[in-house]
Formats: sequence, structure tokens, C-alpha cells
Amino acid sequence: VTQVALRHGARSLVHPRRNLDLRGAPTFLRKAPGYAYLSVHYGWALRTLFAAPQHYEGVIILEEDLEVAPDFFDYFNATAPLLYQDPSLLTISAFNDNGQLRYASDPSAVYRSDFFPGLGWLLSRRLWEELGPKWPEEKGFWDDWMREPPQRRGRSSIRPEVSRSRTFGQKGTSMSQFYTKYLAPIQFDPSGGVSWIGRDLTPLLKEKYEANFHALLKMARVVLLNEALALGHSADADGAPVRVMYSSAKELKTISHELGIMEDLKAGVPRTGYHGVIQLRMGRTPVLLAPSYKVDQDITKP
Repeated sequence: VTQVALRHGARSLVHPRRNLDLRGAPTFLRKAPGYAYLSVHYGWALRTLFAAPQHYEGVIILEEDLEVAPDFFDYFNATAPLLYQDPSLLTISAFNDNGQLRYASDPSAVYRSDFFPGLGWLLSRRLWEELGPKWPEEKGFWDDWMREPPQRRGRSSIRPEVSRSRTFGQKGTSMSQFYTKYLAPIQFDPSGGVSWIGRDLTPLLKEKYEANFHALLKMARVVLLNEALALGHSADADGAPVRVMYSSAKELKTISHELGIMEDLKAGVPRTGYHGVIQLRMGRTPVLLAPSYKVDQDITKP
């Protein structure tokens, strides 16, 4: 990051912090005011950058407790054009919420997700012009706000299988929430990344992706969770995809708990989910946790 900043010219901006009056705010926000200050800071930074004379068409947002992979910027150079070609996309992210080594091993794989991941993401000018006027400011929780239907508006994000960002923020505003169990095990590609130059990423555009996604679901053999886990540990697995079905949000939570992946929903959307489907890779086997009912984005509304 330092080398890229130096090569392109670095500029330091200081946000003059102001005290927020949170007396009328919800109890949790009064107890954890950092979320409000963080949201205000994000709003200030984004307004400042998009008002700059350079007329940036997009901004990659990093936090001070993020480490990025060697191919982080190459990944964004390759995927950024998709954001301007496909109006059904919300953002591009470098992060996989379920990017633990045991569930993410193909560094070249990239997916669409109805869940906004954050943690190293590209915001377009077009989206900022839409969201900026109603930014949550001192209401806090800007990331969960981004995930709500009025902001999401049926759009998806792009995310990699193997994360290109990871957090070392065991201490911070979120008070280590999820860190040890879910975030610390997320690893980069040990080979140092893949070559993104010249890669055809048009299969991520909505029309092509939908066709391939539904073909994959149809192809995947339905198995129970214990069989999927056994395939993940088998050296003889043939790499064919399998599907583990769930019939409700409650059942998905049980499955997620057993697998040790994040169990929560945000505005009804599971982390990394696309039409309610969570894609993992166990060993050589792609495993799809899929609803037994039709889902647009919110799995609580079959």
C-alpha cells in the first residue's frame, strides 16, 4: 500500500473531530459511541474525496487494521470495470466473510454475493451520489445500513473466494466481536496471488452469472451435511459440487454453527449468500448451502 501511495502521490487529510450529541440515540449506540463517530468519519472522508478536483470515479476504502494481499490492487484493476458495466452491482470487495482456509482454497475464483462484505471495497462515484445525501452520519452502523433494502436495491457485490484483505483488529470499535473464531483464521493465498492481467471476468456480469449459477445448482448432488464434510476430508473426492439443503433461516443457523462459519443475517441475507446460497470449498469439493425454497436475497421472505 505504501509503495502504491508513493508512486501515485500521497496526500494526508485530517478530520477535525467534533463531539456528537447522542443523548437521544439508542442505548447500544450511547454505550458504544465509536460506531457513530466512525460513520461520521466515513461520511466526511467520502464527501471530501469525491469533491476533490481530480474527480475520482471510484474510491477503494481500507481501514487502519487491514492487511492486503500482494495482488490486492491487481484484483481491483481487473474487477473494477464490472462495476461500471453492470448496474446490478453495488460494490467490489476484496473480502470473503467465510474465507477460512478450510473453506476457501481457489485463489482465482470470484463470485457475486447479495451480502455487502466491506473490509477493503470499491465505492463508485455513481453509488456515492446516490447514498451520500442520506448517509447515516451519527446514527452509526454505516455498513449494516448499506445492507438494508433501501440502499441495496436488489444489487449484488463481487467478492473473491480467497480474501485479498484480512483484519488484525482484535481491538477496536467492534470490541473483538467475531475476531478469534471467524476473522483470525482467514488467510491469503500462500503462492502470493494470481495473474489478473487479461482474465475474462465477463462471466460475473449478471446475465451470464445467473445462467451458470443455476446450472451449477442443478448439477450439484443433494447430500446431508455429514456427507459433505466427509467429501471435504477425502483424498478420493472427484471435485463434483454437492448441495446441502436448508428449509428455514433457523436451520441454516444450525448448519452454520456446525461448520463454524458466521451464523448471523443482515437484513435477511446470510454472509456471502447469493439467492440464499452460501458457496464453500471443502478440500476439492464445492459445497453449496442452498435453500429448499425460492429466494431473491432475503432468506426470511420465501
